Amino acid sequence: MHISLLTGYIFFSVGKSMSLKEAFFSSLIRFSFRFERFFPRFITLFLNRRLKEYKQKGALTDYRVKAKRRGKYHYNFEVDLFLNKSEVNRFLNKKGGEING
Repeated sequence: MHISLLTGYIFFSVGKSMSLKEAFFSSLIRFSFRFERFFPRFITLFLNRRLKEYKQKGALTDYRVKAKRRGKYHYNFEVDLFLNKSEVNRFLNKKGGEING
């Protein structure tokens, strides 16, 4: 592999060339998939953070998020949302329904 800093291109021995930016992003993507097994944990943290905001606003009574890695690039996510009656009625009224009782 030959790197030419003047032109900003990387030349491979097979004759393929790509810009430094393309090479960087290609390497970054390959590197990030080494952490694929941690994706469910990252997504769980993100969902918990967002749902906590909704709970503080009063839209949710409680919530629970479970994530499980089934295999490489295969995940199960379970999100339980506990709503109070007024929030359910407000949602159903937008959809044309109502809860009696």
